Amino acid sequence: MENVTKAILVCILGIAVMLFTRDRGRVPPLSTRNLNQSYDYIIVGGGTAGSVLANRLTEDPEVTVLLLEAGDEETNKPMYDIPWNAPRSQMTEADWIYRTVPQKTGCLAMKDRTMIWPRGKGLGGSTLVNGLVYIRGSRYDFDGWSANGCEGWSYEDVLPYFIKLEDYQIFDKHVDPEQHGKGGPMVITDTTFSEIADAFLAGGEELGYTVQDCNGNHGDNEVWCRMHSIVGNGMRWTTARGYLYPIRDRKNLHISVKSHVTKVLIEERTAVGVDFIRKGKKERVKASREVILAAGSVGSPQILWLSGIGPKEYLEKLHIPVVADLPVGETLIDHVMFFVKADITSPVSYTPDKVNTTFNQLRYHFFGTGSLTSNAADEANAFLKTNPDSKDKRPDIQFILVSTLAEHGDAVDHFNYRDEVNKELFGGILSSKGTPEGFSVAIALLHPKSRGYLRLTSSDPFDYPEIDPNYLAHKDDVQSILEGIKVFRKLLMTKPMLALNATFRNKPFSGCTSFGFDTDQYWECIIRHFTVTIYHPTTTCKMGDVSDTSTVVDPSLRVKGVSGLRVIDASIMPDAISGNTMAASIMIGEKGADLVKNIDSVNQLRKKRK
Repeated sequence: MENVTKAILVCILGIAVMLFTRDRGRVPPLSTRNLNQSYDYIIVGGGTAGSVLANRLTEDPEVTVLLLEAGDEETNKPMYDIPWNAPRSQMTEADWIYRTVPQKTGCLAMKDRTMIWPRGKGLGGSTLVNGLVYIRGSRYDFDGWSANGCEGWSYEDVLPYFIKLEDYQIFDKHVDPEQHGKGGPMVITDTTFSEIADAFLAGGEELGYTVQDCNGNHGDNEVWCRMHSIVGNGMRWTTARGYLYPIRDRKNLHISVKSHVTKVLIEERTAVGVDFIRKGKKERVKASREVILAAGSVGSPQILWLSGIGPKEYLEKLHIPVVADLPVGETLIDHVMFFVKADITSPVSYTPDKVNTTFNQLRYHFFGTGSLTSNAADEANAFLKTNPDSKDKRPDIQFILVSTLAEHGDAVDHFNYRDEVNKELFGGILSSKGTPEGFSVAIALLHPKSRGYLRLTSSDPFDYPEIDPNYLAHKDDVQSILEGIKVFRKLLMTKPMLALNATFRNKPFSGCTSFGFDTDQYWECIIRHFTVTIYHPTTTCKMGDVSDTSTVVDPSLRVKGVSGLRVIDASIMPDAISGNTMAASIMIGEKGADLVKNIDSVNQLRKKRK
């Protein structure tokens, strides 16, 4: 009888999926169009920023735009649409699945000391595979950009673009609607449900921190807040869904997927078009105004190298004719995170076996509500300064509360841990008996002092570049994470956490037994083994003053020394921001579109708000 009941429920679920998710948020497939020989603008990359650019540039019906995307149309796939499935979209056809070179000072628990780097591949880019977290960053990030040669990029300059992109649907008492946008392309909601988030925030207050809107227009950066996510109508709200699909039928916009750009065509130091491979054939299209690279922090520098723009020394080794000798890929920064865990006795955490029930599936597919709309249980943030003597006003550590012991559901294998490490430390969490009650906090290092690089090792456009983030090479990076662990342990001693009977999960690891257990030296060993990427690579095409030899693009995002060519994506960030990079990448797309159109809409946007 039990099997019959399960079979009936499965049939009901299947019918629900067909009837009730067929139209909710779905879009028709792209119509096939013959490409023109020339366009005003060619945008390379239909991802986080590229979708924004395609929308904004085609607002002028007299302007023609071609958007080229190496991936496919990935919207309309439930795997990607359901927020709880966020980690499961990684390691799929929607992911480039890059890998770093073996790390010398980090990733010691990974196979070959190598980290897997997820990057979105398809319309929507990394908004297809990320954790959906919406964080603008610190006001001091952007003021620092402006003060260091990026005129026009202060917080007051970029704030109107954040507001423009937003459709805030959050009514929390800490969120001031006057500081946020309404009706913009990107839907932003609060997907916080568990009691753990309440205890986390109350514990932060007991420690003396302030709970408020982390995306608010405030000056105090040591704040704790509920998670804001790009979830709309119960679905992952990618930039393709927000910006691209509503305008897909504009006659002046052509979109070509599965189109792998191999180089930018440059004549007399002017970009005039691109070569790309589509359906196994080489094609060429010209641009009468500009070529815009929006292929991300890996794709954009790779295409620049292939086009002869990069460090002269390495281009010559690859026999690529040098067009412009620029430090492309030489200032790579990536955020990293280290997980700490706590057991609890209260049955309030998001264990996968409790979330993935038939009832929750039906609730989601019928109404688009419930725990499956949580972004893999990422429920709260905290931003901390671990060094009170630092003159830097920005926070250096971010806590990301994950209301389950499993690291982002069942995605622990995505971090490339060695098999024996998985068995020793994670076997008890990811067992057939179900995940025990508890929660995790990802301690994210916001401003690592370690710098890496990205370089080509081949002139073949289908070969992946060499990526070396140089994790934890600077000892201060380890110290900041260590200080974050100490704050977490203090948090567990607060009354709200004690009410959950929260206890620090601190199982000895055999790879660090040569150090005294629970000493700073022991924890440094643990940190160097288990710190992982948080998927935020930036600064491979650094923006700055033209005279700055470390920069690739100027404050108008024009590639130095080459006319008609810009880079508009996360790779242009002069420094990593204080938080997840998605929101800032969309903002860069918005502001970049105005720079291309040579208009200053900041004052207009401010007047509209007033």
